[in-house]
This record gives sequence, structure tokens and C-alpha cells, in this order.
Amino acid sequence: MHSKSNSKNNKPSIPPKKQNDNIKITSEYLNNRPVTITELDVIETYAGDLIRGLVSDQLNSNQKE
Repeated sequence: MHSKSNSKNNKPSIPPKKQNDNIKITSEYLNNRPVTITELDVIETYAGDLIRGLVSDQLNSNQKE
């Protein structure tokens, strides 16, 4: 019985919903959505690779002229 209450305490606590939740995104809000953070990391990595590729292409085309 005691170990059951311990496992219950290990679950992340979700803050009560407030009216301004859709306006103000708090760190608690983000901590409860790890998928969003992962998606941002993926987007950031992809964007970085894309920009490096575009810059590289631009430099290569400038050298040919």
C-alpha cells in the first residue's frame, strides 16, 4: 500500500487550468509537453542544415561566375 502512494507521487503534477493559459505559456506548461520541445529541436536542426546548404550553394555559384 505504501509503495502505491510513492508511485503516485512520482507522476508530474499538472497545474490547474487558468483562463490565461492560452496567452501565457509558462515553463510548467512546457515541461508537461516534452514532444513539443523535441519537435522544436528537430525543426532547429533541420533549419540549420537547410541554411548551411543554401549558403554553401550560394558560395559555389558565386565562385563559378
